[in-house]
Amino acid sequence: MTASLGRVIEASIDRLTAVCHTLDGAPPLGALVVAEDDAPAIYAAVTGALTGGIDPGRRLAPRGGPGDGRAAVLAQNPQIPALLQTTFTATVTGHAGPGGEMRRYLPDAPAPVYALVRAATAVETAALCAEPDYLKLLLTAGPLADEVTAACLRRAAAHQPDSRAFLITSGRALAGLLAAEPDRLHAILRRIRP
Repeated sequence: MTASLGRVIEASIDRLTAVCHTLDGAPPLGALVVAEDDAPAIYAAVTGALTGGIDPGRRLAPRGGPGDGRAAVLAQNPQIPALLQTTFTATVTGHAGPGGEMRRYLPDAPAPVYALVRAATAVETAALCAEPDYLKLLLTAGPLADEVTAACLRRAAAHQPDSRAFLITSGRALAGLLAAEPDRLHAILRRIRP
């Protein structure tokens, strides 16, 4: 089991938002994460991250001089990390069924609020991505859907026995899903080239 990255603070059937345990601790774009905590696992691909003030009503004030790096600013202002948090959003790509089998469609209920979120293991990533059904969910991941899809495929390919064959199969699945949008298809395919 991998270490927890954070906790779910907001969830819907198709998306979740988690606050990280550590500042700047968000997983990379397209990484697969798992929300679970006394509930069936919900798998999701990271679609964005944000580091900002804990209090959204208060803007952060600039600190440090023109030559000061981030480390110097934080050393001069040790209270700042306590005023910041990092959150990340993720699009649901599947869930575990009652017997633990991988289901590549939306769950019946959202991830529980305060459920722990961790990085998906290599085995979980390979299992989820073994069938391309999850791609349809990724293609609806908001304004960055194409970037998220390409990033997820690049990351998933690293966990496949034959990454080239995996990318070819995924490309064919994308061609079917995006037959009416050839420019979008080509943009994604250019981004997943090994």
